[in-house]
Amino acid sequence: MAKTESLASLIGEVTAGDGDRMALLDKMAARVTDPRLAHLLRKARNLTGSPHFDEAFADFTTAAGVGDPAGATGSADNATRDELYGLAKEADIPGRSTMTKQELADALEETT
Repeated sequence: MAKTESLASLIGEVTAGDGDRMALLDKMAARVTDPRLAHLLRKARNLTGSPHFDEAFADFTTAAGVGDPAGATGSADNATRDELYGLAKEADIPGRSTMTKQELADALEETT
């Protein structure tokens, strides 16, 4: 990983499941200066081994304004699981925390 990696690229690595999650979160923390974002990132970091990590991380990425939940073309195929999870949370879809990316996409499609 390059030393000059952007916050967006680090978020992408965490979302994709690439690399050591804790190390990536630590690198992100070094780049975040906004106290609210720092708090959300600490919350996600504290939940790294928890099933609630995805929700906390989605809260952080949404607040950071990184990523387009619908993807560049508006297609769920281009969205990450965390982005779809954020949309499912907004739509109050039950069981979303245990759903796979495809299950989230299917559930969101059913709500439209």
